[in-house]
Amino acid sequence: MDQDFQLFDLSKLNGWIFNNSSDSQIQSQILKLGRSNYTKPWSDPYIHYHSHTHELYLLSQGEFKIIVNNVMILMKGLSLLLVQPKVPHILIGGTGTIQHYMMRLPVEKDDKIITKKIGKKDIQLYLHNFKEQNAMLDKSLGFYSDLNKLQNCNKWLLGKNYSYNAPFTLGCISIKDGDLTGLELIEEDDEYDYKYILGITGSIKTIIKDLSFTVTPHQLLRLQERVKINVEILEQPLLLIIIRISSSSFD
Repeated sequence: MDQDFQLFDLSKLNGWIFNNSSDSQIQSQILKLGRSNYTKPWSDPYIHYHSHTHELYLLSQGEFKIIVNNVMILMKGLSLLLVQPKVPHILIGGTGTIQHYMMRLPVEKDDKIITKKIGKKDIQLYLHNFKEQNAMLDKSLGFYSDLNKLQNCNKWLLGKNYSYNAPFTLGCISIKDGDLTGLELIEEDDEYDYKYILGITGSIKTIIKDLSFTVTPHQLLRLQERVKINVEILEQPLLLIIIRISSSSFD
């Protein structure tokens, strides 16, 4: 496939997939992306932060309980959480079968600074005292969005001049019952080095340089340098995540 656009099938992959290390499954110079492929909930052993990278949790199934600088965040299926650099956080558990994507960017500055080791008794205490505080997450710490709510979809959520300022742009497209509102997010011609289209539910047919192929759930289409794309919906309900990244935004 032309290097200006590549389609990746993530449906059977687990762990870190996109990375800039020599042993990564797919080479990526700006976005680090991993996937939990229908696993049981787990907890982190450390409270930690990342010095320069923005960390994104995209949960499509199950529940996560995450503490972001002492604010308790309950993530339910089809929700998004951004944690800002230098903000301590920890995943303390969850319920159900977990299907989620983890993203960090820029990947070349990724690190993990441990602030405190957490034992089983600490986790049990956190879980015992857990109370959802999603609305209390200050913008200096991060951003949370419930993607089940239509008012949070068919628009750009993250990025300069959008709901939450970030050095990259992220939007959600949710289409059902024939309403095509939101498709313009895919076809918008704006400056970027990379555009990613991640399928969560439904499917679309994309036409790029007279080539046609289908994006289905858990497939990722990567475009480079403002490649022209046309889209036709094949299956609804449709949920897509769109990310645009410019390398210069992280200089």
